[in-house]
Amino acid sequence: MDQVRVGLQIHSLREDFAEKPAETLARIAEMGYEGVEFTLGSIKRDPAYFRELLTANGLACFGCLTGWQDVQPESIAATIACNRALGSPFIVIGSVPAKLVATPGEVDDVLALMVRAQRTIQAEGFATGYHNHDSDFFHVVGGKTFFEQVFDRTSEDFVMLLDTGNALAAGFESIPLLEKYPHRSPFLHIKGYSQAQGYLAYIGEDDFDWPAVIRCAIATGGARTFSVEFGARGDYDPYERAQTSLNRVRSYLEAAQ
Repeated sequence: MDQVRVGLQIHSLREDFAEKPAETLARIAEMGYEGVEFTLGSIKRDPAYFRELLTANGLACFGCLTGWQDVQPESIAATIACNRALGSPFIVIGSVPAKLVATPGEVDDVLALMVRAQRTIQAEGFATGYHNHDSDFFHVVGGKTFFEQVFDRTSEDFVMLLDTGNALAAGFESIPLLEKYPHRSPFLHIKGYSQAQGYLAYIGEDDFDWPAVIRCAIATGGARTFSVEFGARGDYDPYERAQTSLNRVRSYLEAAQ
């Protein structure tokens, strides 16, 4: 399964990246990560600067997680331009605030705009899709979670960027979701979560059977890119956690073969 690339979601090292991006990306490369997934909000300078840093460190841009406000008709052109400058293949919507989809009519309006944004983004040569927060599962409208509303009502080329930890925090296992929406997950967020420690749980010290999840993600979801992410802050060293996470994901890839 050496065709599966493993990168780091930059949110995991957000404080350091904001203060010293060149050093942070160099250390990510030294750990052995193959690429980085940005968030649009983390791009505080000319995106060409970050692309130069990636190239200098032998890293790829795996994608850019984008806010709902950044795919509106008045903002989508700037979002596309930023992603093009970064060399990003994926423009993925981070999540829709629950307050915007409180009624079936609001869900209809948001999904119609999402489909229009998909057409615009794909016409510019990028893949696009949706990344879940836990709220996308807690929020139910018309008898379905908002997560189901999105993927039941979009085309199969609309990527399901499943965030494993966020889903489990809402009580949803990754494998059933990958099986419910097969061939829609070329990109997957590997995030730990446990009932005991919440998001502080390290990958491998959480509530996942990672070899089984990874096997399903590749065979059923079509995953070829993994992005390691952790967001909660504790007493751990984030660089140590990033390195430990990468080592464990690689071991799970071997075990999943």
